[in-house]
Amino acid sequence: MLRPTMGGVSMARRWIWLMIFIGGICVPSRFLGQGESGGGLVSTAPAGYPLGAKAAGIEGKVVLKGVIGKDGTMRDVRAVKGPPELRQAAVDAVMRWVYHPYFHNGAAVDVETTITVNFSMGDKKKKAEEQAKAQAELVKAASDIPAAVPKQGE
Repeated sequence: MLRPTMGGVSMARRWIWLMIFIGGICVPSRFLGQGESGGGLVSTAPAGYPLGAKAAGIEGKVVLKGVIGKDGTMRDVRAVKGPPELRQAAVDAVMRWVYHPYFHNGAAVDVETTITVNFSMGDKKKKAEEQAKAQAELVKAASDIPAAVPKQGE
């Protein structure tokens, strides 16, 4: 049986790589077919970089799975991969995202999706600056906390 090829690589293999690449950006887990429409991103909220993670120099990608609801809001968002220190910030940001609802045969439907949120402080110099600034903020915050004063008789 012959398979169509393109440059020596089967078209099926190229489609698989294309789907993997697109899936990492943020698309529904299933592709839209005939009678289906919708889904454009209406608004996003940037992920806040956790101060502790920034001070520790932690960067990376957080992979999330969730559902785009019939009203276009995100729900059931959970982190499936990525640095633990960054996961909650990614979930919090994506929960504020809004999409145009997806439709199947004229009715709004829920759609499962995978989203990758990238946390980066920039190049090496920028990262060092951001990390030092975050460390200074943590030290200042720690010095602003009054020491616990023991009660008399303890």
